Amino acid sequence: MSDEQNQTNYDIVRQRFAERQEAKRKFCQENNSFVKMVAHGFRDFMEMPKTYDHMEDGTTTSRSYVPLYSLEDDGSFTERTDWGEAIGHYSNGDFDFGLGIVLEPKPDAYPKQVVRVKVECSRKPDTVEVTIDGETVTCTFDGMESPDVSKVHDLLYELLNKWLMSRWGEPDPKRSIGFHLG
Repeated sequence: MSDEQNQTNYDIVRQRFAERQEAKRKFCQENNSFVKMVAHGFRDFMEMPKTYDHMEDGTTTSRSYVPLYSLEDDGSFTERTDWGEAIGHYSNGDFDFGLGIVLEPKPDAYPKQVVRVKVECSRKPDTVEVTIDGETVTCTFDGMESPDVSKVHDLLYELLNKWLMSRWGEPDPKRSIGFHLG
């Protein structure tokens, strides 16, 4: 008699559930790796410092020049120190996150401003489609490496410059999905 014949229907379902949960954990872990490649790679692409000292209420903390945010249902951004909390994972293969870019008028100047941007991603078997401010690039991704993630960095740089060079005070119809200064 095989092991499967000795199992109850519930044992079989429980095992399949455990396998599905493990696949979800692996999928989310891979998404986290991709997000790190985007954030750390963009910081390196821009040749930005990694961190700066932030003082609040007499306490100094180290803050990232490229912080991550979770995207809330109301369209707001919530800064997260835990990468896993910043990324929204969806069962259809999509995931999203908010990326911050700290800007300052000169090195180590205050106040620092953070431009936040919504990054939407769609996983396919060997690629990730990344959409920022209505523009999409496709990167190869094997779950661990993305040799052309630089496409995302190039797109971020192009869109950031486009936003910075737009006429100040002009209404921004893409504000809900594009760049936010705050």
